[in-house]
Amino acid sequence: MSSTAVRHLLTRPLAVPLAGGVLLVAALILIDCPSGAICTAIDRGVAGGLDKVLHLPVPVGSGGLPAAAALISLAFSGVVWLSLTTVFIVRRALLPVAAPLLVGVTIGADVLLFQTEGWFVSPALPLVSVLVYSLFLIVLGSLSLRLRRSLRLHRQGSFQQRMLELLATLVETRDPTCIGHIARMQNYVRVLAGRLARSGRHAAILTSRYRELLVLLCPLHDIGKAAVPDAVLLKRERLTEKETTEMQRHVELGEALLLAVGWRAEDREFVDLALDIIGSHHERWDGGGYPRGLRGEAIPLAGRIVAVAEVYDALISRRCYKNAYTREQSRAILMKGRGTAFDPDLADAFLEVEEEMWKISLTYGDTTDALEVIYP
Repeated sequence: MSSTAVRHLLTRPLAVPLAGGVLLVAALILIDCPSGAICTAIDRGVAGGLDKVLHLPVPVGSGGLPAAAALISLAFSGVVWLSLTTVFIVRRALLPVAAPLLVGVTIGADVLLFQTEGWFVSPALPLVSVLVYSLFLIVLGSLSLRLRRSLRLHRQGSFQQRMLELLATLVETRDPTCIGHIARMQNYVRVLAGRLARSGRHAAILTSRYRELLVLLCPLHDIGKAAVPDAVLLKRERLTEKETTEMQRHVELGEALLLAVGWRAEDREFVDLALDIIGSHHERWDGGGYPRGLRGEAIPLAGRIVAVAEVYDALISRRCYKNAYTREQSRAILMKGRGTAFDPDLADAFLEVEEEMWKISLTYGDTTDALEVIYP
């Protein structure tokens, strides 16, 4: 056996078959093998089958067997345990094949012993062992596989989230005052969407799955700023009309960037929600936003939620063109936009969770140390 095969065997979870062995012994005791009613019925069934098929009139019971022969049935059960354990460790997918094979080997050994020695050794104990132990290992293997798949999907989802955050942060860090923007936005959106879901009106849309994806994808809202020139993005003075138009193009540029990827059909759930976020988070409730001038509930709910979160973060945080507003000023300015800039339901939800959002702004605030990591 090669060293690779040895390592493969040693790295398998041997504790599982050992625990299964204990379970097997307990099951056999519970069934009262080999002298109980179930095992006696199995012996009679096998004996009757051999008589009918092979014309072997075998007696049922241990009468006439030498003392050593009485241990053969127990030895067969040990072989069953060892064989199934080996299959489980090496290639558990073969368990459904190994179990019937062991049944055939057991009955074949009984026939051989009867023909050569005249002994009919009870097959009940090994047959029950095959049934109980193989079922245990098959079920356990299935649960183990599902658990590994679940963990793999969890790790994959976590990796995808980190990649999205990294991609969005690469865009945001062009402005050294926006280091914590992504973390704040995700937490603002989580809090706002959760509060709105509890209000009942939008509960049908704001399922736990929808909110999970919304938090995951909201970092992409300004991905189009990757194509905005530094002279516009980082300008400290008031933007000219031409520069404002250039800045507003980041929405359509972001949509174009997303659509440029060859997405699979199963990705549509992610892509559609990301497009809603990117394309509508600068629309206004009264229709005065951009890029399409959508009004009211024609604006996707995802965009309305992200809009409140982004404006609040712009108010409460320092930017290259302004200092941070106070908590009171930020709250008052945002609530002034209720029914004009923002969905009234979202503004009301914001007011109810404003304290929590303010704490988020403090927890994930931009710091000098963080800025120095990227701009030493």
